[in-house]
Amino acid sequence: MSFVAGSTTIPVPGATLMSRQGLRPGRSAWHNGIDLSGEVGTAVYAAAAGTVEKVVNTCLSKAQRAALSARELRALGGPCNCGATYGNYVVVKHADSYYTLYAHLDTVLVTVGQTVSTATQVGTVGSTTALPNDRCTSMVPHLHFEIVKSWPLGSSDTSSRYDVLHELAAGGVAISGGGLAVTGIASSYNEPALAQSKSVSKTSLSYDPVPPGTPNQATASKWPLYVALAGVLTASALILWKLRRRLSGRGPGR
Repeated sequence: MSFVAGSTTIPVPGATLMSRQGLRPGRSAWHNGIDLSGEVGTAVYAAAAGTVEKVVNTCLSKAQRAALSARELRALGGPCNCGATYGNYVVVKHADSYYTLYAHLDTVLVTVGQTVSTATQVGTVGSTTALPNDRCTSMVPHLHFEIVKSWPLGSSDTSSRYDVLHELAAGGVAISGGGLAVTGIASSYNEPALAQSKSVSKTSLSYDPVPPGTPNQATASKWPLYVALAGVLTASALILWKLRRRLSGRGPGR
């Protein structure tokens, strides 16, 4: 067990729980971690002592986006075209092969291989992400926080991740918000419950960045379908036009 009382902290001091782990209420979307509240620039600390395993810092911060013109942003492929679903993020390796992940960071303040403690600021709260429709400009700033079993992540959401609230509670960390308060008791969102409530395991996304200007994969993958559909519609329209001419007594060429 990596998280013990006195050696564990909430990554965003004073934050409240915005979103729980598991199936989101009223939606079919699956949430792999918890979301903690915070304004852009709020300090994010390591939850426990460890070593920085992974850093992605390719997304523009809010200040960097604001400093660019609309033309400059378009040249970059849009304000959110940084290639990482998690946006700017940090992964810290702890004892017993525990890993913590801090995502959607506005800025990253650590480097790979750096030793960290609960007093180490790993970054700042933000809203960076490569989700479509320029989501980074409208997403409410927050820290997405996960506790995972290995890095890189496996393909199964439930088997690759620990129950965040349960693990933090074991470390004596209390988080309130969302109608839930955890104070040293096991969360109802334990791993068996997570596995049972999720009937379909989605494959893991690509969390690492791609070169700037690369089309969004979800959109790009639909272009062949769009082209094929346009061809069918064009052919159908031509057939109808010829049929109408013949029915009106004016065959082709008349």
